[in-house]
Amino acid sequence: IFGNTDIWNPRLLGLLVGDGSYGFDKTPVLSNCDQEINNYIEKNFDTVTEKSYITKDNKIYKETRIRNICKHLRDEKIYGQTKENKTLPPNIHITNKKSVEEFLAGLYDADGTIYIGKKSQINLDSAY
Repeated sequence: IFGNTDIWNPRLLGLLVGDGSYGFDKTPVLSNCDQEINNYIEKNFDTVTEKSYITKDNKIYKETRIRNICKHLRDEKIYGQTKENKTLPPNIHITNKKSVEEFLAGLYDADGTIYIGKKSQINLDSAY
């Protein structure tokens, strides 16, 4: 069911589809309060923190601009998407297994929840 095509940085694309904003004529922004994700973004990309504050549950929320990636978003045909108008990359159905796994990992990192209890669940809370 998988193809042979790679997509550019599928984990980041999944994060952006989940918690990002990448409208036309704007530097893409990732907004979240997960320290591991923020560290990953800051370590691997050209970033500028636009806004940062401590949340009620003592986490650091950041809105981070990720510079020099608009060309890649255009290549993947997702550039210009915002809020409820975000979609999966149109070629996701022909990409290789590793790219799909990484994309879903980013999407679940951004919009997923895990509940462990009497009825354990893994949920994806998204606007699709």
